[in-house]
Amino acid sequence: MTDIKLRAELLRKKYDLTKPPYNAETIAENEGVDVQFVNFSPEASKKIHGFYDHDEKRIYVNTDDEPQEKLFTIAHELGHHLLHIEHAASAEYVPRLKFEVDTEMEREADFFAECLLAPSDEVKKYYPALTEKQLSSMFLVSPDIISKALTRV
Repeated sequence: MTDIKLRAELLRKKYDLTKPPYNAETIAENEGVDVQFVNFSPEASKKIHGFYDHDEKRIYVNTDDEPQEKLFTIAHELGHHLLHIEHAASAEYVPRLKFEVDTEMEREADFFAECLLAPSDEVKKYYPALTEKQLSSMFLVSPDIISKALTRV
């Protein structure tokens, strides 16, 4: 996972992103990936956060999700684009679902998103002066992502 953490760090450096929040939508678009916010059907909206379309180089994001969730979905799907391009084009690729899919590829995409949006060194720089809830607002990620960043080496 160290390589994934490094890829996220290099991407922030590439675009000179030094202060949170880190805009995953802008990063994706700079990497040539279009981001579209979509009104999924009511049934799909309950199940899907978003997905990456390999052929169109486009990330589709559920407009019904909270802003933090949308940002994480973009970063997660960007992770698939950068780390798993062959997998993203295969029939085995699954959208980012609202229930956990525990595969190596999904764990790696989640980890990439966590490292891109809430790098542990940045989060730790502000803690404990700021609470986890305040850090969550600052980085525009869930408190769970902040907790992971604080425990990540």
